[in-house]
Amino acid sequence: MTDPLTHEDFGSFSMNDFMVRTMPPRPTPGSRLMDARDRGDWIDTEGAISAFFLKSGPSRGSFRTAIHVVQVERGPLEEYAAGAIKDGVPCSLTYNSTTHATHAYIQGIRNVDREIRLTAPYIRTDNKWRQIRRFYEMVGATDYRRQILAGHRTH
Repeated sequence: MTDPLTHEDFGSFSMNDFMVRTMPPRPTPGSRLMDARDRGDWIDTEGAISAFFLKSGPSRGSFRTAIHVVQVERGPLEEYAAGAIKDGVPCSLTYNSTTHATHAYIQGIRNVDREIRLTAPYIRTDNKWRQIRRFYEMVGATDYRRQILAGHRTH
């Protein structure tokens, strides 16, 4: 453990030296994969779970499901996506140049279901639990979607 800084320490150091000396080192992006617990925290705070029917456009009436996480810094979402992929859940990253934010998407009924099952023990907010309930209500609306989930097993 290092000694606490004193007032005298500021006189001989620049602000950059001070920050290097006092701040913990930043992990480099991609330095570790997020586990399900970390991803659950990200979904809970920065994400959304959605299930809806498109009412317009060329694929009108089609069903969409997604987990969508947004963050300005790309590094954490790269770790998020790498962890999801390691757990067998395809995840894509896109950058929106208008909002200057990176978006992580998990799409498809099976993929969203698997990610929910992996991360649900770490979801704390009522809002996300409402989104999970809505997802399963929408998915369970037809026999076809129930069969997809019934045939899907998580480890």
